[in-house]
Amino acid sequence: MVEQSSQPEPNKRMLLISAQNDLNSIVADVGETCEALASGELTWQERQEIQEESLRQEVNPDPQLREILQADQMIRNSLVKQMCPEYIP
Repeated sequence: MVEQSSQPEPNKRMLLISAQNDLNSIVADVGETCEALASGELTWQERQEIQEESLRQEVNPDPQLREILQADQMIRNSLVKQMCPEYIP
């Protein structure tokens, strides 16, 4: 019988690291956005405009990637709405 290692195989480990980095990025973005909304540095409308411009400037024409980026923005916006609803009209 072959003994299983407690370490995930390299591909799974890379996926786990990538997912952890993505989550860290989302948490940081949501926190920074709530702080900016609370301080008045940013309005909800400005955030929407920044995100729309970001999608327009995306040079990769791959529709699947564009869909992923839009879903990412929707997730981030949903979390911001949940974490600091008092700053969103």
